[in-house]
Amino acid sequence: MKKYIINHGSGKEIHRRDYRTANCQLDEIINKEGTDDYNYVYRLLQKSYNGCYWCYRSQHTG
Repeated sequence: MKKYIINHGSGKEIHRRDYRTANCQLDEIINKEGTDDYNYVYRLLQKSYNGCYWCYRSQHTG
């Protein structure tokens, strides 16, 4: 399993699988991608993606 789950839909949110909660609702995300590449995740965060409030709060910007 990949470490990060990226929601490429309207939410543009990044989740950390190891810290997921029921609030993340990962099973409901339609346009998602899994990755282990933190450099890719970092680039997405620089391009207006947001960390999930529940499982990636350190990168959550609101």
